[in-house]
Amino acid sequence: MEALELQLKFATHDRDSAQESLRRVEQERDSAVEQQQESWRETKLNSQKIDSLLQLLTTKESDELRELRRQRDRSRTTEAELSSAQKRVAELESRMEGLIRSEAKSAQALDESQHQMDEVEAKLEKLQREIEPLRRLDEAQKTRDQDFEQIRSQLQMQEKQEVCSVSTLMDLN
Repeated sequence: MEALELQLKFATHDRDSAQESLRRVEQERDSAVEQQQESWRETKLNSQKIDSLLQLLTTKESDELRELRRQRDRSRTTEAELSSAQKRVAELESRMEGLIRSEAKSAQALDESQHQMDEVEAKLEKLQREIEPLRRLDEAQKTRDQDFEQIRSQLQMQEKQEVCSVSTLMDLN
């Protein structure tokens, strides 16, 4: 019996030892499960935070992308306007150069015309000086012609009067 008691004592000791080991393993398991659950909770929380951050970043990126697209579109519009303005400036500069050349030609033509006019006026003055004696001669000739016509008229009147007088004398005779 002693052997049985001893076996019982060993068995009880083994059972207590096994229960103690089981209790420690269960505690470790419970602790590991709690740690794993805590880790899962933290992971889930971190995942949610990351999702929120990603959503914020995506939203922010979308806003920034929209703004960048607007800026790009404005930039393209501005570039098109600038290109159009540059073409217009080039066109106006070309026109202005043409007008400047035209003005220079007109000024040169005006100078030439003025020079020709001065020459014509000088020739006219010279001709007027040369014609003046001829004009005076022409006036003198006209005056002589008028005087001659007057004298001739007077002579004709006298002749008529003489013919009338002679005729009257002859009739009287």
